[in-house]
Amino acid sequence: MNYIDPKAAANLRTPEWYKTATRWTQLTLVENDPVKFDPDFWIDVFKRTRSNAVCLSAGGYICFYPSKVPLHYVSTFIGNSDPFGRLVEGARELGMHVMARVDPHAIHQEAADAHPEWIAVDKDGHPRRHWAMPELWVTCAYGDYNNVFMPEVVKEITRNYDIDAIFANRWQGHGVCYCESCKSRFKAATGLNLPMTNDVADPAWRAWSGWRRDALTRMVINWDNDVKAIRPHASFIPNMGVNR
Repeated sequence: MNYIDPKAAANLRTPEWYKTATRWTQLTLVENDPVKFDPDFWIDVFKRTRSNAVCLSAGGYICFYPSKVPLHYVSTFIGNSDPFGRLVEGARELGMHVMARVDPHAIHQEAADAHPEWIAVDKDGHPRRHWAMPELWVTCAYGDYNNVFMPEVVKEITRNYDIDAIFANRWQGHGVCYCESCKSRFKAATGLNLPMTNDVADPAWRAWSGWRRDALTRMVINWDNDVKAIRPHASFIPNMGVNR
C-alpha cells in the first residue's frame, strides 16, 4: 500500500502547498544516470521514507527530459526515455509535492558557439571555462542567457509537467562579469566602469553590488511570473546560498 500524507494531499496543487512540504527527498542526477538508475527504486525510496515532497533534476546545463527548446542540452544517455517525467509521475502517485530543479550556471560548446554572449568573461577579457568541467563554459547571469533563454526552459517544464515550483541552483552568477553586455548596461545605469576589485571602498564596487541585486531581483520576479502564468499555484524558488 502506498503511504500518502493526508495533510500534504489536502494541499496538493494549492498556493499553500509548501506549508505541508515537511519531509523532502532531493534527487540530483548526473548525465549518465538515465542508463544507470532505476526510477522505480527511487520512487520506492520516496514511499519508504514517507517523504511528502521531492526536488528533482530537470534542466539547465543538463536536461533530463526530451526538451524542445533549441540549445537546451539534453543528456546524451536519455535515449527515448523521460527520467524527470517518470519521477514526477511516481511522486504524484504518492500524493507528493514536486519541485523541478534547474541549474543555469554553465553551457556546452554548441550553445557557446551559437551564443558567445551567454558566456561570462573574466577581468582580463577571457571567456570563463568551468573550474571543474573544462568542456563547459560558465554563463553570464545578468544577460540574455538567464533573461531570454532560461525563461523558455522554465516555461517548458512548467507547461509539460505536473509541478509546484521551479527551484534554481547556481543562478546568481560567479562574481563580476566583464562581457560587453554587462559593461554597457552597467555604464548606462551607473555612469561607471565595472569594478576591477572587490574593495568596498570603491564606488564602482558598491554600485555594482546594487546593480547586480537589481538585475537578479527583476529576474526572480520575471521567472515567477512565467511560472504562475502557466500554473497559478506554482512559484519560482531561487537558491539564495553563497555562490562560488
